[in-house]
Order: sequence, then structure tokens, then C-alpha cells
Amino acid sequence: QLKQLLESNAKAGRETTLIIDEAQAIESEEVLEEIRLIMNIQDQSELLLNIIFIGQPELKEKILKLRQLAQRIQMWFHLPPLSAEETAKYIQYRLQAVGGNTGIFTPEACQKIYSLTGGIPRLINNVCNMALWIGEKNQLQKIEEETVEMGFHTLKG
Repeated sequence: QLKQLLESNAKAGRETTLIIDEAQAIESEEVLEEIRLIMNIQDQSELLLNIIFIGQPELKEKILKLRQLAQRIQMWFHLPPLSAEETAKYIQYRLQAVGGNTGIFTPEACQKIYSLTGGIPRLINNVCNMALWIGEKNQLQKIEEETVEMGFHTLKG
């Protein structure tokens, strides 16, 4: 049925893409092997399915252990951690996207967030969320370094 769907899409001029987010969470080599087999579905010489794996750095390690799967990966892209400047811009962008006050985090707080997270966006989000929660709870107008530090330590437990 999957092959029929993919062939139908191809005949209609549509490309089909399967996006697997958080792919590092796939524990089973059998599941990865099934994905590899799905990657082989083709019509004559044309592949009918594009697969995009999105995941943390350990995903690449998992895939490289499965040589036949690794050989089918046409492109690898690794998003490096953000710089201190990029971290501040990222925080401002996220606040702007939700209609928030882009200046609520002081420059020193942004620098502290960078030093605590190493510029990893997921960690930046978590620390910022906790700092904002603490700031709201304490009715703060600005998020300073101390609030960021409290948020970080709260996350660590």
C-alpha cells in the first residue's frame, strides 16, 4: 500500500517526504532497519520517498553503526551551538515571535544563559522558560543574571 501511495504521488508530480523528528530516540535497530528498507522503494530508477532524520548529535552515532543505513544517507547537516551573540539574538527572536518584550532579558542575563547552555537552543529555551516563570512569579520587570541562575538550578533539580 505504501508503494502504491508513493507511486501515485510520483505520477501526480508530488514528492513525498517522511520527516522523523527526535530520531535519536529510536532505540531499536530493527526500526532503523525497517526505515532503511523503506528508503529502497523506487519506481524504475527514481526513489519515491525522501526521508529526513532530525535529532540530537547521538543520532549520527546510531546511524553510523548501521553501515547499510549510513550508506543511504545523501546529506548530513550538523547545527553547531550558537555563539554568545547568536544566543542573545535567538532569545530576542523567540520573544518577538510570541509578542513578548524583547528587552526583558538583560545583556548580562543573555550572556549567563549562553555560558550555562553552551549555546544549545533546546537548553536555551528551557532556561529562558524557567527564568521567565520565576520572573513572573516574583513580578520582575527585567530578567537579570540571578534569575537565570535560579532558573538553571531549578531545572537541574
